[in-house]
Amino acid sequence: MPCAVRSLLGANGTTLHARPQGAAGPAWGGVGSPVESGHVVVIVDGPGSTASVAHAFMARMSEAAAAPTRRRPPWALYPKLVSVCALLGGFLCVLALIADATLADQAAWRRLLDAISPLFLLVIVPASFTTVVFSVVVFWPRRRELLRERWMQAKLILIVATLPALHLLARGTFQGMRREVDAGSPDGPTGLLDLFTLQVVASAAVLLVAIWLGRYRPGSRA
Repeated sequence: MPCAVRSLLGANGTTLHARPQGAAGPAWGGVGSPVESGHVVVIVDGPGSTASVAHAFMARMSEAAAAPTRRRPPWALYPKLVSVCALLGGFLCVLALIADATLADQAAWRRLLDAISPLFLLVIVPASFTTVVFSVVVFWPRRRELLRERWMQAKLILIVATLPALHLLARGTFQGMRREVDAGSPDGPTGLLDLFTLQVVASAAVLLVAIWLGRYRPGSRA
């Protein structure tokens, strides 16, 4: 039995029309054509057009779902990026202070340690904390999808296993330098400073590798 004229609203404003055989309606290239209206118009003739409309509607929905879409970045991504930049900047500032220091006497050693200490307390430690917090906020809604990715697995192992250990090692080394300077060591803690520098360089390198993994996602299934 022929059906009456029907219209269904599809994905993205798509309008699907069906009309029984012989009924008036828009045709391809007419007023209701995709060129003039921006809608995709499907005209179904003959009996049983209700099923045909349903089929056309589902086909259009599948087509729209398969089309590539651009995901809107989560809000927490932006403070995360700021935190990561602050963390990397803190490491680079520490290295710059060490490279520029002239350690001729105890006063020079004290000036260096007094300059490095606030960088760790006011920049590196807070930036590490906020980076972790906002990373979890970004990661959590998509955790099941992301945990299947090899690049994410490598990134998590790298960060969880390496950065906390390097931070603890660097903190212990820095405290050792402070004790030697306070004890009045004549040559200063030169060996400890070299070790501390290596630990800061390693921390910055791990962070850069993590940034690279998150940016380029090698082997991603998406």
